[in-house]
Amino acid sequence: EIDPAGSSYRAPRMSALESIEPEPRMSGAIIHKGLIYTCGMVCEEGGESKGVREQTIAALAELDRVLALSKSDKHHILQMNAWVADIGTLAEMNAVYDEWVSKTMPPGRACVEAKLVAPYKVEFQVIAAQIE
Repeated sequence: EIDPAGSSYRAPRMSALESIEPEPRMSGAIIHKGLIYTCGMVCEEGGESKGVREQTIAALAELDRVLALSKSDKHHILQMNAWVADIGTLAEMNAVYDEWVSKTMPPGRACVEAKLVAPYKVEFQVIAAQIE
């Protein structure tokens, strides 16, 4: 069943799966039993002209937006996966991330260098808990 705004979908007769912003290829997030599994968050607009700092700011803002739609926030992230296209830019990404991340409940995090689809320089994916 799709909500009137078209921003979520609840699978029939499943164990309460909910899709946030479903599209033909993927959803922005899937919620199951109070846990949120996001897709990879990237800088969607103007990425080709943005550096690592700007792409990180945009991707984390998109993550904040999807978490809010999922009834959560950065203080409820359990696991963060981060990918950088060039490990030499890790400090630049970390400078933005460190300002953004929850100071009271920083998540577990893995960060690796990966060949990302152009023009993306950073990508983030999380598992988070819904706020009760």
